[in-house]
Amino acid sequence: MFCPRITVLLATTVLATFAAPLALHAAEEQSETWRLFVADHTQPIVRAIDLGTDKEIARFDLKGFAALSLSDTGRTVFAVQGDQNTVHAIDTGIALSDHGEHRDIEIKEPKLLATTAKSPVTS
Repeated sequence: MFCPRITVLLATTVLATFAAPLALHAAEEQSETWRLFVADHTQPIVRAIDLGTDKEIARFDLKGFAALSLSDTGRTVFAVQGDQNTVHAIDTGIALSDHGEHRDIEIKEPKLLATTAKSPVTS
């Protein structure tokens, strides 16, 4: 169970739980949560937690400590490392396809994408 790690979680920045926020019809708006992405403040690491099992399913080593931001589609988490002037993109592994009357879900392993944004240091 994930409970023994509660002290670690207290030392982390928790991204709002991953909920694929694809808009449905206003009257039918719903969201579910499958994964939690956590930026550790003791190490430059982002962890992906499966909320169904409470287990860590992925760990991403970064260049610096990160603040996390979720994309509008919920498919990508951005790990903003201000001290390093770097942003890494993480594929959440959750993709929803909206077909009007229903949505299909595709679940894969989360992964660190090759996409990285780096800003030059300015004085």
